[in-house]
Amino acid sequence: MLISIVIPTRERAVVLRHALASCLRIPDDNIEIVVSDNASQDDTAEVVAAAGDARVRHVRTPQRCSMRENFEFAVGQARGDYVFIMGDDDALIPNQFPYMRALLEEFRPDSLTGAKTAYAWPGDWPGGTPPNTAGRIKLVYRSVYGRPEVVSGAQLRADLASKGAVIKWDAPRIYGGAMSREAIERLRAKSGQLFMGSAPDIYLTFAAPSVVDRHLKIKHPFFIGAASPKSNGVNFLASRSGTAPEAEFERFKRETKLDPIVDPIPITSTIQICELSLLEAANQYVYDGKLRIDYRREFDRALSSLREIEPDQRPAAIRALADFAADRGLPHELADAADLASRCPPAEGSGKKRKAGRNRSFVSFDRAVIQLDGGERTDVNAAAAVYEGLLGDNVRKVPRLPAWVGLLGRAASLLARRRLAGRNSAEAARPKSALFVYLFFGKSPSVRRELAYSVATLMAELDGDASRVAIFTDRPQDFADWPQRIVDISDRLAAMRWNGEVDFFFRAKLAVLVEALRRFQRDCVLLDADTFVRSGFVAAVDRALATGAAMNAFVRADPYPSFGPFETDLPHVGRYRFDSARAPMLNSGLVAARLEHLPLIEDALTLMDRLWAAKLCRHDIEQFAIGECFRAAGVEVALIDRELTHYCHHWAKRYMRRRLRRRLPSADAPPVAARPDIPLSKARTRLFKARALARLAWRALRLRGAGVRPKVETARQSNI
Repeated sequence: MLISIVIPTRERAVVLRHALASCLRIPDDNIEIVVSDNASQDDTAEVVAAAGDARVRHVRTPQRCSMRENFEFAVGQARGDYVFIMGDDDALIPNQFPYMRALLEEFRPDSLTGAKTAYAWPGDWPGGTPPNTAGRIKLVYRSVYGRPEVVSGAQLRADLASKGAVIKWDAPRIYGGAMSREAIERLRAKSGQLFMGSAPDIYLTFAAPSVVDRHLKIKHPFFIGAASPKSNGVNFLASRSGTAPEAEFERFKRETKLDPIVDPIPITSTIQICELSLLEAANQYVYDGKLRIDYRREFDRALSSLREIEPDQRPAAIRALADFAADRGLPHELADAADLASRCPPAEGSGKKRKAGRNRSFVSFDRAVIQLDGGERTDVNAAAAVYEGLLGDNVRKVPRLPAWVGLLGRAASLLARRRLAGRNSAEAARPKSALFVYLFFGKSPSVRRELAYSVATLMAELDGDASRVAIFTDRPQDFADWPQRIVDISDRLAAMRWNGEVDFFFRAKLAVLVEALRRFQRDCVLLDADTFVRSGFVAAVDRALATGAAMNAFVRADPYPSFGPFETDLPHVGRYRFDSARAPMLNSGLVAARLEHLPLIEDALTLMDRLWAAKLCRHDIEQFAIGECFRAAGVEVALIDRELTHYCHHWAKRYMRRRLRRRLPSADAPPVAARPDIPLSKARTRLFKARALARLAWRALRLRGAGVRPKVETARQSNI
């Protein structure tokens, strides 16, 4: 499948070279990069020739034309099955392009859009002052690798009619999004040309729902929509305050006036009026005037935008609106022109004041902000390289979703919003559901089967919602086909296990729980791989988290009778004293913690390391430490053992592993939601143990009879 990346440009070689560089770094030979040169007189041709890549094609318009005509010419030169348009100061994120291709090949939508990602070039902006966000890169982790959502054409058209001339980034688009060749040809057949408005990107967003039957949107960035001092949008907005360079903005208006396609409302200085004009153009050319536009609402929005421009520019905008209303026969929807000016407050003191920007970089548990300062590495290609590092290249297979999933999702969201509306604000502010977390490291096929069985039983309780399960692993490549969230910890697993003296792998459990709480900012439930859940498990976890925390089961009352006295200061709990009479041990096959318990889990890590340093070198101190921190902080801990089975004991584990080898011959297959179907009880375990010991005894007798000394079989330490 050929994908065409189209870059219309005009006299912007200085920024084009960086946009083109981001495309050249895409690891895909089945693409073409079409640079459509609008009769530029600068070094555009030399920049394209210097690329030296067979995927790049340089086409040139016969003569200088409008932006709309250049877009039309550029798409006409594309040969791909999908077309993606980007500006000459924008960028693609190279290592995310394979994920976009996977989505297109899997779903075959008419159009695709990802999450909005913006970048402002530093430099000499119109008016002399760049925005506070210039050179700043911001990534919010909850906006990446979201679940793909398929939206029908009927829903798109209903949204357009209900919301009107409001640009939605996740709407069908060809600028910053991909559109199929079939959808392009259907739209061109309706009006003779693809673009019928002076701002082709905005026009197509309004026109596309007329031909798109299957739109795919996903919360994940593939593209950086940048703004530079050369951008048409930047100079258009600067014209409202009279700070746009006269030659740049006037040239754009002059070329637009020479275009044979004329907008219903002439170009003015507010985006809202332009959006109304382009919505009306789409209604005229592709909807045959049948789109139900709420003109009263659109006029009110347009009139409200007049307060953002200079007073001397308002009369022209008012006249343009009045002429449009008279031409369309809308006298009741628009007030008399004499009364319109009274709705516009004076320019002095109007508008929003800019907040001082924080010129610093940081990476936290939920977002990353990187400031590119000084030097030459502040271009959009450098920004794309930073996004590559933040996002990584964890491209996973995307599951196919039926068309009705989107409808059910929207209905569920509506019901959830109604339920939340009836709750108090404190309850509504809490996360709606807990995230279930597993830790898996190493290559053991037995442990992988345990994990697959545990996840399968959990998925049956979650009604197949894989987004509520996260697997932290040092081998993410082994889980490429699993639909659950996969978190790569290969670069920090050793640090998670090291307690300052030895490599203690049980320490990694609490370290993973800490990272999960920080990363996902929601309640988390850590489960061991050698567990499986029964009916009612999720409800039991929710009940426990509503009042406190939860662990698996009671182990013993006085876990270390010969240890003590011991005291230490913990960062959050404060002074801790070991008291054997008040220190029961609870099993950590399950640890359910609310987000506000994060400091306690961190204290448990600290306590575990200090207990080890005090020569309490026991394999179970991790579950003792977390229980003690909960107790010291006064957190109510519920026990969940009926709805969860944890087969951590030696013979129960051997029994389950043998049954799992029969049930799951391949350890690599992704889990399929299923209720637990392997019977496990003390009686079955004892019978299995008796048979196994009998076989071993019979084998030993036979070997001794043959004069061979049998080897003593020892139990191997298992993974988590």
